[in-house]
Amino acid sequence: MMGFSTPGKLLGILKALAGPPSLSHFRTPHSQIKTFTFLYVISLQHPTLAFHLHSIFPMPPFLRSLSRGRTLTSIVVLTIALGVGVNTALFSLVNALHRPLPVRNAPRLYTLATLHTASAAGSEGMEYRFSYPALSDFRSQSRSFSDILAFQFGQGGLSDGRRPTHFFFSYVSGNYFTALGVPPAIGRVFSAGEGEAPNAPVSIVLSYSYWQRRFGGDVSLVGRQVRIDGSPATIAGVSARGFHGTYPNTEIDAFLPLSLLARTENGRLQNLFHDRANPRLTLMGILAPGVPLSVARTEASLIAARLERQYPATDNGIRVWIIPEPWSRPVPIPSMVNSAPFVAGFFLLLGILVLVLACMNVGSILLVRAAAREREMAVRAALGSGRARLVRQVLAETLVLALLGGITGVLLGSWAAVPISAIPISRELPASLDLSFDWHVFAYALAVTLLAGAGAGLYPALAASRADISAVLHEAGRPNTAARGSRRLRNALI
Repeated sequence: MMGFSTPGKLLGILKALAGPPSLSHFRTPHSQIKTFTFLYVISLQHPTLAFHLHSIFPMPPFLRSLSRGRTLTSIVVLTIALGVGVNTALFSLVNALHRPLPVRNAPRLYTLATLHTASAAGSEGMEYRFSYPALSDFRSQSRSFSDILAFQFGQGGLSDGRRPTHFFFSYVSGNYFTALGVPPAIGRVFSAGEGEAPNAPVSIVLSYSYWQRRFGGDVSLVGRQVRIDGSPATIAGVSARGFHGTYPNTEIDAFLPLSLLARTENGRLQNLFHDRANPRLTLMGILAPGVPLSVARTEASLIAARLERQYPATDNGIRVWIIPEPWSRPVPIPSMVNSAPFVAGFFLLLGILVLVLACMNVGSILLVRAAAREREMAVRAALGSGRARLVRQVLAETLVLALLGGITGVLLGSWAAVPISAIPISRELPASLDLSFDWHVFAYALAVTLLAGAGAGLYPALAASRADISAVLHEAGRPNTAARGSRRLRNALI
């Protein structure tokens, strides 16, 4: 490899290269990591060198200190792991409830909801859907939204010549996929205006997961005829992988046009496209680039007031409000939308309280440990280590412990998320919480870990650096039964 005939010659060269142990460039973490990596690779070829590495390149002080107290290290790591794990689990729950939809236009996606005042017909504040004529009015009059789409939940039976199966679907407007920015996996998706007329031909777009489960990923099914509750339909294509519709945490199997919705309920919806008194559609809009949300809300209020004057029989007392899509779940009614931030804050506060308790326990252990290391710190201070350097060393030890605990906590949280995600939310609907970790969860876990390390280690670090050098060294130089008893007590507490 390098031409060294014996480990002794290589050891001599390494000692010459290293020079005195006090060389400053070996004190930096970056240089130590590079040096340790290099020597480790060399020692694989010459195992006898492994016994000499520590004398040439000593281990950093904080790592050496941690390696001496493995029991203490394990206790601190597990305590921090508990605090970080609980916080990660609670944050992943909040993240699952408010994670943006996996669509291209998610940052500009808003929910439009009707708000019934006391003078309007129906229950106050409980109705949020629009009629199809109202959808047409907002599409034609709004300039703040580049596109407005509509959808409605449904369920029924699908048959392709084999045994019929029950499935869940969404009735959607023709621009549903293009507005959201969802491409097809195979075949095609609906085009703008498709299925938005009575008696229009019925096509069906399958979700990717349902295509895999029900049809085994058969690419030849595009154009195949199926029946939906007895009505003929043609499979147009399959939506992109990972897209499950606009009902978050609900597995939608397929997407059908609004023309099929007009044929349901024994003909009661046959006037769906003309009846203003039959609100069935949930609306979402894509905010136009450069348009502030306040402008869109003002425009929506003006359009609602205009429709109220024009159609007082059906639109009297109805107002329209606009909510960011992630915060309009599960349904965009005021009681749920207004309480969502408080519920999310409560869960996060609960996690922070657990973290504070963990930091207090860790801080108490480290404080007792710092008292037990008074003589060590006094000796370091007597040899020239300043107070800032002593504080940095103790903080470095605590941060290493916190990072180890954080990694353990994230692993425990991700392991626990798998069975929790499999628990169905409802027996009637295919709904479950997706607690999979994304960069939001990892960023939160890192922030919590660093906070735990700093919070638990700062005071013990300051306490360890305030040791009275002369008093500690003077006490260490003579036998003291009380001091030995105190040290035994501290060791027992640790």
